[in-house]
Amino acid sequence: MKLFTPSFVEIYDHALTDEQCDGLIDAFESPRTNKAEGMSINEGKTYVNPTVKKDMEMCLTQFSVPTYVTNTITPVLVEHISQYVDKYPSIGSVGDMGLSDTYSFQKYTDETDGYKTWHTEHGNCIEAAIRILVWMFYLNDAKSGTDFYHQGRVKAKKGRLVVWPAGFTHMHRSQLPNKGLKYIITGWTSFSNFNVDFREK
Repeated sequence: MKLFTPSFVEIYDHALTDEQCDGLIDAFESPRTNKAEGMSINEGKTYVNPTVKKDMEMCLTQFSVPTYVTNTITPVLVEHISQYVDKYPSIGSVGDMGLSDTYSFQKYTDETDGYKTWHTEHGNCIEAAIRILVWMFYLNDAKSGTDFYHQGRVKAKKGRLVVWPAGFTHMHRSQLPNKGLKYIITGWTSFSNFNVDFREK
């Protein structure tokens, strides 16, 4: 029997308009926006380690907090994650899922920036253990995209949304070295009894 295994990495171009991308970047760069060095999570503990991950991130990014960023990306995620589930209906066998409340808005600037280590989004703390899918928006035509260990490279393209499984099959990292400016927004879907039901947004 011949086996066929799809990549399960879905790319949705023009998910965000140019105007939406520009508005989101303006929101990040606003002097009223609090930003901090990006942190990693290991065994439930958060820490700054530039050898693992180096970027700047917007603070307090949550779907339960109605901001310009949240209001812009939520309907887009509802539409395209629903398309993803329609294409791969077996995902329903794991149970109902919703948007993880917290997401991450990141800025990479120079060659020392990036999530540099191979990693998955499914991990050994409760926050990561309940993740099912990963989603990521590229907000500009950056020169460096995302490398998947098994599935290849996804190029950064303004307005592009990428969705993939959170598990070990989809280990990934930033394309290295980072070349110039890159803005992304990324987050997860998880079991809905822990999070925000994306279908209600």
